[in-house]
Amino acid sequence: MKRTVKMILALALALTMICALGTAAFADNDTVVTKNPTGETHYVGETAAFIANAVNYESIEWMFIAPNGTAYSLDAFKAQFPASGVTGQGTTELKITNLQTGMNGWEVYCGFNRGNICTTTTAASISVLVPSAPVYSAPATVVTDPVYVPCYEYEPDYVVVDGVRVYSDGTVVSDDDTPVFIDSDGTNYYTDGTVITPDCAPGYYWVNGVLVYVG
Repeated sequence: MKRTVKMILALALALTMICALGTAAFADNDTVVTKNPTGETHYVGETAAFIANAVNYESIEWMFIAPNGTAYSLDAFKAQFPASGVTGQGTTELKITNLQTGMNGWEVYCGFNRGNICTTTTAASISVLVPSAPVYSAPATVVTDPVYVPCYEYEPDYVVVDGVRVYSDGTVVSDDDTPVFIDSDGTNYYTDGTVITPDCAPGYYWVNGVLVYVG
């Protein structure tokens, strides 16, 4: 009987020691990451969000890695990019608003602290794109009712452009009878933007920003 009691006590003591060892082993690795943040790609000025999670932790700290490999705290990162907003420290979601081009190539990761042990996630990349310059497309040509600029031998001998009489010989007469054009290589360039070729070669001139073709 005494022997049986001793065996039971020994077994109980062994189980207690095993449980204690198991608890100690688990305590060293009790924080487990369940979600790593993923890389974010956005255009400059947009917002990026990073989400991480774990079990068995006491506090959260988001950290950054510069393209040259230098580690930065969240506050140091904010100091690098004061025009942006960085929120979410201490939570499982980090947001960066008004992304800057200089952030391209940086990385962000999360540390889950328990006691003096920090379990970190994998690093997620920050990719910031700059919109390409828009491709210029000339507006469609607007043709009004054709205005005929007469040649020397035809009548009528002038047309009215923006209240100014433009004669077929290139003379321009305004209210004060002051010519307001420059003749260059046979083409008259007027101060209102009108361009007239006196020889009546097919062409056009501008009237209030509209192309008016010579009839």
